[in-house]
Amino acid sequence: MSSFDAQSFYLAGVVPNNYMQRRGSTPPDSPRVISQPIDFVSSIPPSVTRLLTYCTPAIHLSFYLLKLITWQGVNGRESLLLLAAWSFVCLWVRELIVYGTTWILVMWIGWNWIQRRKRERLGKTAQSVALPSSATSTDLNRTLAELELVVDYIGVLHRAAATTLARLDWSDRTETEIILNMALYTYLPWLALAYLVPLRYMILLTGSLLICWSSPWMRVIRMAIARSALMQYLMQTAIEWIISLGAPRGWRGIPSRQFSVRGLIQRAKEEQKRVLTGKAQNQEEDKSEASGSKLKGADLIFRFVIYENQRWWLGLDWTTNMMPNERAPWTDEYDEPTPPKSRFTLPPPTHTITPHPTDPTMQIRKTMSWTWLDQDWWPDMEANVDKEGWEYGHGGWKQYSSKSGSVQAYVRRRKWIRTARLVEQVEKIKAGVVPEVEKEKEKEKEKEEEESSVEAIKLGTKESRRKAVYHEEPESMEGGGENSKKSKGREGAGTELKRGDSRKVISS
Repeated sequence: MSSFDAQSFYLAGVVPNNYMQRRGSTPPDSPRVISQPIDFVSSIPPSVTRLLTYCTPAIHLSFYLLKLITWQGVNGRESLLLLAAWSFVCLWVRELIVYGTTWILVMWIGWNWIQRRKRERLGKTAQSVALPSSATSTDLNRTLAELELVVDYIGVLHRAAATTLARLDWSDRTETEIILNMALYTYLPWLALAYLVPLRYMILLTGSLLICWSSPWMRVIRMAIARSALMQYLMQTAIEWIISLGAPRGWRGIPSRQFSVRGLIQRAKEEQKRVLTGKAQNQEEDKSEASGSKLKGADLIFRFVIYENQRWWLGLDWTTNMMPNERAPWTDEYDEPTPPKSRFTLPPPTHTITPHPTDPTMQIRKTMSWTWLDQDWWPDMEANVDKEGWEYGHGGWKQYSSKSGSVQAYVRRRKWIRTARLVEQVEKIKAGVVPEVEKEKEKEKEKEEEESSVEAIKLGTKESRRKAVYHEEPESMEGGGENSKKSKGREGAGTELKRGDSRKVISS
């Protein structure tokens, strides 16, 4: 097992904290976290990983907005700020676009300048700032967990939309007629409302109602209306008066397939070989024919993270000697043992050969190789660490801080980061030509087989000589000198015979 396999990075190796906990009872569409670990480097196609890395900011923003709309944050102040921002955008959208665009750009540039001066004052290098397109295993793990929650809510909206559309396709004649009559009867009131109330106010009211729908006070109001017989009677009477067909029957849901990000990623591994020979490869090969026989694909940037762990001992100071039940001196993000940074190596290049989709005399060869972007490992100085990058655990491997003067701070760790790039190269080769790499592998395999056969013959010769000496020695001791001479003669003859046999086998 290589050093890289020993410290495998998984997208879901550790179940993250509950980013969004449901209040009350858990509905059927409750969020799920990925339980089975997925090998990030060898199991998932680079295209899926690249897409997940590039979409990470958008996923984080969607998850944050969803958390504010559903009022699942730490407190309700952020949701109230979102409501105020929505009102400001709806009421002064023209002024915001005309006068605010330039100032938003100026504020963004100023914020970046302040952050840069802050890093320079703290003595942090440019390497300590993460690349925009880079991602660690923890970042991808968090992105997958957030994406799972976002897709769960999208699945709820999808089922609601499917239920609504099912009532409009005349599958149930009575329900479709009710909706049609309601739309026709409410057309004139809608025109009057649009003439009296500006459109921006209607959009403001609709958005504010959606934002406040899951708020605590709105839940109480909805519960009170649902349990009030008077309110139910008034609503039923209004609907009967509008549609003139009686109260609508109970709405029934339709079953639909639940979405799962884990299932999508697991199917990606199965579809990888088919994708290589599908339409995507045809388009890619058409482009490669126009540009040349060799094409370099898009690069994927990945940040490898390892931790250096130490423990304080009386009279020895800080050392890498750990307790038997503790973590190793060098671990990954999931506290699994990993080689030190001086012996940490990237995975070897991989080669894939597939038939050419149009030319039977050619083949497509894809090479995936890893290269380091950083010349060496560098410590992470962004967290709450001291000047050397150490963070001290109080009461064990928890509650980390940069202070080392406490009596309970007897363990510490330092985070090391190094960025690598995954390069994908595509080239065309002739069908009958065996690549040089395959030839070298075959030569090495043949050489190993020859060496193993020679070693087996040598071991067999030594074993036979040892057995011959063991069996002839007692007879020589009992029979005197003549027997000993005979036994030695027989031993020498047997040895010469064995050597002759071995020479014959080797020469053959």
